[in-house]
Amino acid sequence: MLGREFPVTLVGRVTAKANDELEQMLGQLELGEFIFEQPATGDDVEFIFKHTLTQEVAYNSVLGDRRRALHDRAAREIEDVYRNKLEDHYSNLAHHYLRGNDAAKAVHYVQLAAEQAVQRAAYLQAMSLIDSALKLLGNLSAPDRVRTELAFRSVESTIAFVLYGASSKQRERVIRRVCELAKI
Repeated sequence: MLGREFPVTLVGRVTAKANDELEQMLGQLELGEFIFEQPATGDDVEFIFKHTLTQEVAYNSVLGDRRRALHDRAAREIEDVYRNKLEDHYSNLAHHYLRGNDAAKAVHYVQLAAEQAVQRAAYLQAMSLIDSALKLLGNLSAPDRVRTELAFRSVESTIAFVLYGASSKQRERVIRRVCELAKI
């Protein structure tokens, strides 16, 4: 739920387990060699799944409604724990809110994460985020939907310009959509 690598503090907050119960559960997973403790910055302890497949099996064993609720809770806890350095966690917040139930927060953090990705020249990551968020626009009110799509299309236009050129078909498609939105 929290990814292949996860800090114990965040796991405790998301699961709402007592420290001793959480330590026992993590200890059993560590004894079974499903997870391993790894060095972490700061005071928190971090674990990593031994195999990605193990993480996927654990993730897929959670029912859809429960999984969405856990993603929402994980995102809220990340916002709280890292409130002074949220910019370091935009991508994780976008990931969790996209898989949760809060479309407004999902598109908000996707926009921030996509803009960061463009600044790092991670254009494909930015496009993937935008594509995911565009599917959620139907969950927003009409004015928010148009404003949000315009913001995404602006980023998308920049990406198309960089990757394909100023007069590319990809950029033309984005600009045509921006013109359609302007008429709304």
